[in-house]
Amino acid sequence: AAVHVVWGEKIADRRKEVEAIGEKLEKVQNLFLSGERDVILVGDFNLDPKDKAWNGMKKAGWVPLLETSRGDTSMVMGKNLYDNIWLHDRHTARSEWLGAAGVMRFDNYLDFGAKAGSLKAKQTACKEMSDHRPTWAYFAADHDDDWSYGFIPLMS
Repeated sequence: AAVHVVWGEKIADRRKEVEAIGEKLEKVQNLFLSGERDVILVGDFNLDPKDKAWNGMKKAGWVPLLETSRGDTSMVMGKNLYDNIWLHDRHTARSEWLGAAGVMRFDNYLDFGAKAGSLKAKQTACKEMSDHRPTWAYFAADHDDDWSYGFIPLMS
């Protein structure tokens, strides 16, 4: 699932939306009678993964693949890590995820008419592409650790 959390007037607006997403994730995991439990939540959350709004999801076993403590930043013009990839630790992070994830710093590698990494290059990158850097992760797709035998949606 891909999401874009509202920026809102206040951080409370973002926190409310993130908390609501967390409440729905277990239901999303249980949508399939086949037993498939691998759900990957990606997007622009407009909140750092250390924000208190994530506490409920973390208690339920969800983990972010990117962390500010590693120096990951997803914003071209700032130090924020708003874009991320969230997995359930037991269902996906310990099995299909291959342990590699990161942020593509396109603003440091592509030519934006100024010295890579300079303020002018970053401003041009934001204007021509995005102020958000893409996130990535490696997953194994050659095995299924769930007990699925078919793709049978519970709801249509």
